[in-house]
Amino acid sequence: MALEDSLKYDKLTLPEGPAFRPVSHKPIYIRPKDAEKYLKEKYGFGSQKSLAKLACTGGGPEFRKAGRMRLYEPAALDAWALSKIGPPVHSTSEYPQSNAPNHVGAAVAEREGVSGRDRQSDEPRKRGRPAGAKPISATLDRVEAAEAKREAV
Repeated sequence: MALEDSLKYDKLTLPEGPAFRPVSHKPIYIRPKDAEKYLKEKYGFGSQKSLAKLACTGGGPEFRKAGRMRLYEPAALDAWALSKIGPPVHSTSEYPQSNAPNHVGAAVAEREGVSGRDRQSDEPRKRGRPAGAKPISATLDRVEAAEAKREAV
């Protein structure tokens, strides 16, 4: 009989009514590891390392901090991911200039007759030492002269 009495007290009975309904424990904030899974499943991109870098340099989704941990809201992740996705196009030549990858911008500039070198100066870039730089032998001569002077003293 003692065993049956102890089992009665082990069962938890909750009061009934609207105030005592179980609360859903769906997290409001997502940790970086789960944020990566969320972004990859929903949008196909977004890594934990990228989120960490963007948290330092800027340009990433909004986050909050709890100690050292970054916490993301799903709505902020959605807004950031959608801002990174460009408009639908049928060809790469249809990209707007602001969203175009760097190589497309270079191709357009080259087609217009302006290359990277021409934007900086009209003169082609020279290889070798910069203008006015002394040859290595002159530097060695100065070092040897300074050492000889020290030895003489």
